[in-house]
Amino acid sequence: MLLFGTLLFVLYYLTDSLLDSLLFNDMSFTDQLFSPAAHDRLLAGFFLFLLYIVSTVLTNRNRTLQNTLLQQSNELLLNNRELDAYNHALSHQLRTSLTQVITAKEMLDEICPKDVDGDEKKLLDNIHQGCDRMALQIDGMINYSEANRYKMKRKKVSLDSIARDIALGYAGHCLGDKLSFRIDNNLKTECDPDLIRIALNNLVENAIKYRKPDCRSEIRIGKIKQKDAPVYYVSDNGIGFDLENPEKIFRPFERLPEAGDIPGNGVGLATASTIIERHGGKI
Repeated sequence: MLLFGTLLFVLYYLTDSLLDSLLFNDMSFTDQLFSPAAHDRLLAGFFLFLLYIVSTVLTNRNRTLQNTLLQQSNELLLNNRELDAYNHALSHQLRTSLTQVITAKEMLDEICPKDVDGDEKKLLDNIHQGCDRMALQIDGMINYSEANRYKMKRKKVSLDSIARDIALGYAGHCLGDKLSFRIDNNLKTECDPDLIRIALNNLVENAIKYRKPDCRSEIRIGKIKQKDAPVYYVSDNGIGFDLENPEKIFRPFERLPEAGDIPGNGVGLATASTIIERHGGKI
C-alpha cells in the first residue's frame, strides 16, 4: 500500500510538471521539476498520498467488516437451524416420555382399587398434576422459542379489534364469573398481527388467572399518549405483585410467591415481553 502510494505521488509530480511545461511553455520539463513552484506541487502530492492511504485503509476495514458480518450471519443461520432441530427433537422426546408416564399412571388407576385413599391416592394425584404441568411447560418452551425466531411481517393493525376478539373468547368460557372488559377505540399501530395477538392474549390470560376471587374483575385495554411514543396498556384489579421484583415476572419459568397454586408454566409473560421487545418496544 505504501509503495503504491509512493508511486502514485511520483506519477502525479511528474505528470503535473510535464503539463505545466507543455501548457505554459515558460519552463522546460527539467526546470519544472526543480522550480520554486515544486513546493506547492510537493504539498499537493503529499495530500494526494495521504488521501490514498486513508481511503485504502477505510476500504480494507470496510471489506473486513463485511466479511465478518457475512460470516456471523452464516453462523447465526446455522445456529438457528440447529436450534430448530434441537427444539423439535427435544419437544418430541419429552412428549414421548410424558406419554409413557401418563399411560403408566392410567394403568395404575385401573389396577388400584376404586376406593383407594391415603398416600396411594396422593401419589397418583401428584403424578397426574406433574404430567399436566410438564405438558404446559413443553408448550410454553415451544411458544417462547417460536416467538424469538418468528419472521415478523409488520402492517397497520387495529389493536382494539384484536382485543375484542380475545375478550369474546374468554367471556364465552367465563360466563359464570364476574368478569368485564373495557377496551378503548382506535388503538391503531404498526406491528405483526399474529405476534401481537399472542402477546395481548398472554397478558389478558394472566389478568384473568390472577383476579381476586371475591371481587368483580375488570380488565382495561387502552392507550396513553406521551411525548416520546404512545403507551398501550393492559390493566386489571387483580391480586397484583410485589413492585420490588417487577422484572422477574418477565423471565421464563419465573413465578412469584403471589402465584401460589394458580396454574401456569411461567412462560406467558416472558413470551409477551419477547414479542414487544422484537417490535422495538418495552414492557
